[in-house]
Amino acid sequence: MNGFLFHLRRKNDEEGFILPVTLMITFLMFAFVLHEMKMYEAEKQFIKAREEMMILEGLMRKAVYDVEKGVPEYDHGTLVYADGKVKYNVDFRMGNVLVLTLVAVSHDGGKHVSHAFYDKIKQKIVRWEENE
Repeated sequence: MNGFLFHLRRKNDEEGFILPVTLMITFLMFAFVLHEMKMYEAEKQFIKAREEMMILEGLMRKAVYDVEKGVPEYDHGTLVYADGKVKYNVDFRMGNVLVLTLVAVSHDGGKHVSHAFYDKIKQKIVRWEENE
């Protein structure tokens, strides 16, 4: 009978079992939370970059509209908007075509450069080139 009680006591003796399981579950939860935080930061950076790109594209569209509305009187200048500014420079003239370099700069410091070919007879931009 003494052997039977020893066997029951040994079977219920689980000291040291809970701590490793608890540590493993804690580690897995910590790793998951850390991974989600990294994903959140990457997504936040992506959204900020996308927002900056949209602001710069909007500045370029406004500048194109203003250039087509009235040919720049000077060889260089700055168009100021609420989101930033666009600097333009007439690089050279090819007959009736002006080659404009447009540099959009947002308030956050983002920058985008494009070249526009403006036909004075048609009074519109006939070609557009983006710089990467």
